[in-house]
Amino acid sequence: MKNRIFKTLVASSVLLTFVASLSTVYAKGRLDKVMESKKLTVGAREGAPPFGFVNEKGEWVGWSMDLSKAIHQSIEKKTWN
Repeated sequence: MKNRIFKTLVASSVLLTFVASLSTVYAKGRLDKVMESKKLTVGAREGAPPFGFVNEKGEWVGWSMDLSKAIHQSIEKKTWN
């Protein structure tokens, strides 16, 4: 019984490490694409306050927009200047 639990834990650890490394590779690929194109493409839901919505002036506002702008500014400061 103990041996089976140990094998399950080891297999789970190996799988978790593999999945984590894949997400790092994917994120690096996305950042490389942003760096090459110098464009950051984001998406948000319309009509989902406070996350994202169009205000009375026709501007996209909300938490998602604020986060997107902060990410853009961070990338811009580190790389494009």
